[in-house]
Amino acid sequence: MRIAIVHYHLRRGGVTCVIENAVAALSDYDMEVIVLTGEPPSTSLSNIPVEVVEGLSYDSKPSTQSFAQLQENLENVARSRLGDSPDIWHFHNHSLGKNLHLPACVKALAASGQHVLLQIHDFPEDGRPANYKKLLQHVSDGLPEKLGEVLYPTASHVHYALLNSRDKTFINQAGLSPQQTHVLPNAVHIEMVDTSFFPVDHSSESSRLFLYPTRAIRRKNIGEFILWAALNNTWDTFGFSMAPENPEALPIYDQWVEFAQSLNVPVQFDMGSHKQFAILLSEAHALVTTSVAEGFGLVFLEAWLTGRPLVGRNLPEVTHEFVEAGVDLSDLYNRFDIPIDLIGADVWAKKVTDHLQVYFKAYGRECAVERMDQAIDTTVSAETIDFGRLDEELQMKVIRHLKTTSELERPVLGPTVSREKIQYNAEIVRDSFGLKQYGERLYRIYQSLLASSPEPLNALFADRVLDQFLSPERINLLRT
Repeated sequence: MRIAIVHYHLRRGGVTCVIENAVAALSDYDMEVIVLTGEPPSTSLSNIPVEVVEGLSYDSKPSTQSFAQLQENLENVARSRLGDSPDIWHFHNHSLGKNLHLPACVKALAASGQHVLLQIHDFPEDGRPANYKKLLQHVSDGLPEKLGEVLYPTASHVHYALLNSRDKTFINQAGLSPQQTHVLPNAVHIEMVDTSFFPVDHSSESSRLFLYPTRAIRRKNIGEFILWAALNNTWDTFGFSMAPENPEALPIYDQWVEFAQSLNVPVQFDMGSHKQFAILLSEAHALVTTSVAEGFGLVFLEAWLTGRPLVGRNLPEVTHEFVEAGVDLSDLYNRFDIPIDLIGADVWAKKVTDHLQVYFKAYGRECAVERMDQAIDTTVSAETIDFGRLDEELQMKVIRHLKTTSELERPVLGPTVSREKIQYNAEIVRDSFGLKQYGERLYRIYQSLLASSPEPLNALFADRVLDQFLSPERINLLRT
């Protein structure tokens, strides 16, 4: 079996790690794998055969090269390395809008009868209106009804791999056959220094480090982590491991740094810039997540392999498959409720209305009044609202108020988690989400794809995909 795995780049990060793990996981199978990318790898990659393809990297506007030229470049490089055309073209994030010729190239390969697997980690419809608008303008001449024809080709020989059942459900509800969709959870594979867990006595005045192992960007819900620090005793320390890399994320990040310092909240930022990550893990009492949106949610699995408990916010639409596999996430909370009176019901209603109007407009739509009302109604429950729904302005307002009062029950952090529970969860993660299991899942998908006979292409309506992500009950101001 000859496999060509295709991605824009191999820079350090999530998709690169997924590709590395896939190549390693497939090494036990009788197949030849080549990774095609748009630029030389910026990080050291072990045992991965890589070829650079001209025109495959990110672009901010259509290049002078046509999609047909990109297709020719891909096929020529793949044949030269594999000795023949790939049996399967395996694309990562082809529809995200990072390269405006790639979707048409994928469609052309599929139209020629070649077997194609489209692995989607991120959707332009999910909080990325700038990407969506760019695709709409340059890929379908501004016509939403034509966008799906390019972004989402469908046929028996075109399959989709999604990170979780939520994404699979969304794309099935948009019209894609369940026989052509697969849930492919990421592999969990980390090698750490000795991080054996030694529980800290809660009555001790020695400082405990609650580590948020993430880049501090908006969807990671920075304010909620700072609220934790503000509500807990001064002996504890809270820390983010990394600052954002994207310059566009820095103004909000810098605002939070200044805010935490102004209130003397015990939060450290960018701890990984002066200390190795493995050492931070060994010093941590517990790992934390307050994120309000994840593609896969790797932290919910990886945490247990470090020998530390995981505390914070659960994301059931992402984690329910982990729970079904046996991972115990019962110490996490689904909501962090605060009284709506802390911000004012009228203030919240105006915030939601204003944000939805802007957000829908960014996707070229108008938000009906009844949808705004539905969003307001679904976010307020029993005179409370989930803190994670608020934007930065409202979160800062609440933190300032609660820092000086005792109106909110202070959360208990770092519950006493037995070594047995940590080891149990780690065992489940290794047995259900390790490299071996990933290789088995991916190989079965390849086999299913190759068993299909090529047929004429159809397509999804892109508007139906967008409908899933614009559902009013999903409103979160950190994602709009």
